[in-house]
Amino acid sequence: MKVNLKKEYSSIEKRDKNDFLANRIVLDTHWGQPIWGVAFQIDLGKKVGRQLKQYQAELNWLEPGNFLFPDSSYWHITVNQVVHWCDTYQLGLEGTWKNVKPEFLEKFRKLDKTFQSFDLTFSKLIATHSGIIWCAYDKKGEMRQLRNFLYEKLPIPPENSESIKIIHTTVARYKNRLNNPKRIVEFIEKNQQPVVMKVNKIYLRNELIFPSIKTKTLASINLM
Repeated sequence: MKVNLKKEYSSIEKRDKNDFLANRIVLDTHWGQPIWGVAFQIDLGKKVGRQLKQYQAELNWLEPGNFLFPDSSYWHITVNQVVHWCDTYQLGLEGTWKNVKPEFLEKFRKLDKTFQSFDLTFSKLIATHSGIIWCAYDKKGEMRQLRNFLYEKLPIPPENSESIKIIHTTVARYKNRLNNPKRIVEFIEKNQQPVVMKVNKIYLRNELIFPSIKTKTLASINLM
């Protein structure tokens, strides 16, 4: 199924805008807490990282002390969840991974250099009820194709509830209620400049501290 990213982003923006302006936001209570999950991740390119750092600095200036900012050491895009830390599995989180791990790792490593590398263009900042996200566009649906490719080739547990459609990285989460949500919306509307990165590597990581503050890389593959 083709995913219209522009439509998805507009829907999220429209859904959350009124709540955000009314300061009906979700304060992050999981930050820094132990979790256990396995996910596919893409690390951000240097240009994207530099712009993300600038956005974080400006948001902190606008709302000092009210945001939680992911550090550069764990900036990423989530491609797919393999074992999602907040889902329920018959064998438990670690038991589910242990059950599929040998076959999964063998098949995953065989996918090295079998999927074409592609570009992502980050340009759309959105204030959601749970955080500020920065969304990207691909050219020909490559991210959707990659997600489908991984699901088809690997023994991903069927209990996963989350189907990721968008392409995004988290700029900030909420520590406290904001002093002036309208000013944040104005900042977002003024900052939509595009920044391009190439996706050429996929990491399989064990997530240990939310939100990916501590991870363990289990394997990785290169794209062509």
